[in-house]
Amino acid sequence: MAIKGYRRATKTLLLPLLFLLILTLLQGGRFVSAQDSDEGEDGEEGSSSSGSSENDDTFADPVDLEGDPSDPSIPTLVVTTPSAPTPTPELVPAPAPIVPEPTPSAPIASPTTPTPTPQPPAPLPTVPSGIIKAGTPSPDCVVIADLYKATGPWQFVPDTTNCCNAEYPNSSGIKCNANNQIIYIYLAGQGLSGKLPESIGSLTGLQYLLLYYNNLSGPIPSGLANLPLLILDLSHNRLSGSLPSGAPGWTNLGTLNLEQNALTGSLPDWITTLPNLHSLAIGQNLFTTGDPVPAFTFNLEPISNSSLLSPTDTLNLHPPGVPANVTPANVVVPSSVFLESFTRLPKLKQLKLDSLGISGGFPVSWQMRMVNLTKLDVSNNSMQGQLPEFLNGFTNLKTLLLDRNEFGGPIPTLDKLRFLSVLDLSYNQLSGPLPPWGAGLNLTVLNLSNNLLSGPLPLDNHHYWRTCSVSNNYFQCIKGPEQILSAKWKADCRATCSDDQPPVPFVRPPINTTLTAIKVRPNRNDAPASVIPSVAAAGWISFGAIIVSTFSLFI
Repeated sequence: MAIKGYRRATKTLLLPLLFLLILTLLQGGRFVSAQDSDEGEDGEEGSSSSGSSENDDTFADPVDLEGDPSDPSIPTLVVTTPSAPTPTPELVPAPAPIVPEPTPSAPIASPTTPTPTPQPPAPLPTVPSGIIKAGTPSPDCVVIADLYKATGPWQFVPDTTNCCNAEYPNSSGIKCNANNQIIYIYLAGQGLSGKLPESIGSLTGLQYLLLYYNNLSGPIPSGLANLPLLILDLSHNRLSGSLPSGAPGWTNLGTLNLEQNALTGSLPDWITTLPNLHSLAIGQNLFTTGDPVPAFTFNLEPISNSSLLSPTDTLNLHPPGVPANVTPANVVVPSSVFLESFTRLPKLKQLKLDSLGISGGFPVSWQMRMVNLTKLDVSNNSMQGQLPEFLNGFTNLKTLLLDRNEFGGPIPTLDKLRFLSVLDLSYNQLSGPLPPWGAGLNLTVLNLSNNLLSGPLPLDNHHYWRTCSVSNNYFQCIKGPEQILSAKWKADCRATCSDDQPPVPFVRPPINTTLTAIKVRPNRNDAPASVIPSVAAAGWISFGAIIVSTFSLFI
């Protein structure tokens, strides 16, 4: 009896203490910030955009610095891959709300997730960061003061007298050489807004300028074109106006990333003659390409009741203005003048030209002069004609994004692209069977959806592809003993098929292929302080339950 009473008393004392411990741990990891939620939304958008996924080896933001002569210790964004997720500079997280621990006299509540309480955004700092080492103040710090005055407030307050020796959050910061000249400015995602001051062109030693993922507007300062830059990344802002008429200081420039802005005008000749340029991203701007407007389009405009079209109506759809004897597979188009200009860049490896209104086909000159490309993105343009067979000679390609154009005819042979990881040919007018060589490639992401592909689904190892979509085509199901593979195609790659070969329409049925509007990444301090229960809370609950169960076994 004494032993049973001892056990009962032990249970009575230990169980409340365990629950109290669990509640305390819950409050320590109670909420996650709104930024975590934003990152999750970005990931979902990435999966639906042109050929992107969390680590698909596609162009990152900014373009990764493959083979760049810069110091490897300098933080840069690189592609993970499809999917990287692509690392972007971390913003300083808002401090978690401090919740007082319950006193022993308070009633012990059950270990359930508490109702989140909205918290106000963290205030911007008002005092400079600390000095990490003594040093002589640099005259170039005056420019940092101008930059902060023109584009502040930032996520931190820079020291504008001894900027070379100041402490900066995360990987952001300013670095100087032995002569106290600023050579490096990295302020990505730090809440900069407004126009860049002209005085930034006076930093005669500046080699690295990375200001992507901010809210900068206005023109690019003309003085930047005279600086000895190695990397310039102003992507994902709201910059406008035309590019400088010349760039005499950029002879050693290796990476130029200006994508996702509102830049206008024609592309100056100097940009296609930079001798050391290996990574160029200028997509999602308003440049004029010089390519003529296509005489007609095969892409039908989406209509509100397109889902009500019968199969017969779909087969009889014909784009207006297209001659009766012209199809997406046999149309003859001139080569793109705009694409021709990039053959003058001898070291080019990464080229991102999406959403620029490029028309025509691939120039024949690309067959010999562009074979060193590792990443090519000309998605969301107006290119027509058949895909050239010489793409199979681009044996260094890792990412090929040609989606949202009007390419027709069969998919060319690409069996020599042994390094190819991401292939997106979706939303075109491609026809014919699925290529048999697909199973032999080391693809991780394949998107052939929304075309005119037909024929039987092949017997291959498509299940080795991490991400696959062949939806909205016209396939025939696999028959015989292997018919179970049709179900796998449907489950793995969202394939649709019929027992008999379905009729293939003249052009792809109308569908909305418009990309979502460009979104500027919100600043941390502008984001609402919405909070959601942390996944860690569920983990602590499980942990507490295990402890309780374990003690019950011994008591």
